[in-house]
Amino acid sequence: MRFLLVGLALVFSLSYGKPGRADVLYQSIPDLTVGAYNLGVCSPCSGSGQVYDEFTLSAASTISEVDFAVSSFGFNQQPITVGIYNVAGGLPGTQILSQTFSGYTISTTTHLTKIIDVFPSSWSLAAGIYDITFSSANGLQLSDYNVAGQALYQSGSAFSAVYPTGFDIIGSAVAVPEPASLTLFSLALIGLAGVRQRRAAQCFASRRSTRLR
Repeated sequence: MRFLLVGLALVFSLSYGKPGRADVLYQSIPDLTVGAYNLGVCSPCSGSGQVYDEFTLSAASTISEVDFAVSSFGFNQQPITVGIYNVAGGLPGTQILSQTFSGYTISTTTHLTKIIDVFPSSWSLAAGIYDITFSSANGLQLSDYNVAGQALYQSGSAFSAVYPTGFDIIGSAVAVPEPASLTLFSLALIGLAGVRQRRAAQCFASRRSTRLR
């Protein structure tokens, strides 16, 4: 029975709820270092004009890193807030996640852009469509790109989807147990119940035989 229990634990741990390896879950554009405009869009602009950009997750995922592009012009090291919202009627809805990063990595610098890397803690999202926003207290100049992208929105003013911001979402899709693994697990449970029932019956018969003597 000990080996059966160990086998059950192994099957369950391998087949259920285990995240996959870190990978790129979403890219707004193929390359953040190519095709950026000089000025970009501010988020927020003089206390208003928050910028939101859509992204899609095809599976439930944990997010471990977000990379995004800001304009090289006038950027200074300052705390940056990244927020995730659900989408309601094509517009940003309720905030789901938010974190302010005082420390982050500037992984790449080109003539027009700086690529910022932040590392969220314990971010998990179901499959679906969301809005992401990047901002700072003094305003953050986000790079925008002349390529096809998702709907870009700035506090009441719908932008053309031709000019998305640049960001990558990196993490791990949460593994779902395969039907074969669930079937094996169920059969093992049934077998374990049968073994316990048979041993209980044998124990009862043995005690009864002892009393008759």
